[in-house]
Formats: sequence, C-alpha cells, structure tokens
Amino acid sequence: MVRLICFLFIGFSCFLIALPALATKQDIMIQEIEKSQAALANTANTAAVISRPKVEYDIEQLRDPFQEYEKKQLPGAGAVAVEKVRPALTVNGIIVGTAAPMAIINNKVVRQGETIEDARVIKIDKSGVELVFDGVQWRLPSPLEETLSKINPLDRREK
Repeated sequence: MVRLICFLFIGFSCFLIALPALATKQDIMIQEIEKSQAALANTANTAAVISRPKVEYDIEQLRDPFQEYEKKQLPGAGAVAVEKVRPALTVNGIIVGTAAPMAIINNKVVRQGETIEDARVIKIDKSGVELVFDGVQWRLPSPLEETLSKINPLDRREK
C-alpha cells in the first residue's frame, strides 16, 4: 500500500512539474494561430474580388406548380381534337382484406387514389379494379374473374 501511495505521489509531482511547460506550449500554439489568422485577414483585403454575373429570374414564363395545369391550344390548331388512347393495363394480382386494399397492375403495386400511366385508381375490390382515364371510367377484372369468364360452365359439367 505504501508503494502505491509513493508511486501516485511521484507521478502527480511529475505532472505538476510538466504542467507549466505544457501551458507554455499551448500559449505558443495559440500565438501562431493568431498570427496566421492575421496574415490571412491582411491577404484577404488585398486579394482580387471575384465578380460573378448577376442572374435575373423571369418567372412570368414559368407556371406555378401549385396551380392546376392549363391546356393551351396552339395557334392554328383549330378544332382538331386528339383523343387519348387508353393505356394497356393488366391486373396481375389483388390484395384485399387490409385497411388499404392494393392491386398489382403491370407489375406495379398501386392503392386507391394513386395513378398508373395517367389512369387514376378509383376502387379496388376482389372482383377487379376501377380506373378513370381522361374522364372515362372503366373496370379491369381480377385475374381470377378473367380466368373464370374464359371457362365455359357447360364444359365443366360434362367432365
């Protein structure tokens, strides 16, 4: 125990002797940092100023992303109406029985209210998916309903 106390006392004494030397090293480092900062400040005042071109934004040509998109008719287009072609969509699967029913259409998972290829999903149930495209509503049957509609009920009775 006495050895431990002597060892601690000697170690603490060495620390106290080295402490002023550490303090002076820190002071020297702080002075060097202050000198380098002062030198940088002096060179910054004499350095050339970089001039950048002033950029002006003309927002009149841009549309507001929070406003509904307006379809403008091109001059000279006349009364030519272009009918959009309904996208080719197939139902790969339907998941019902959860809080938010989901459908797999063209290998993409969609929920009610989402859009796929500009068609908005209105309703998902076990028999199919209802969509709206360009103001026209139509229904895509589920894979089970599609398969059952292809099977003739008379052929099943005979077998």
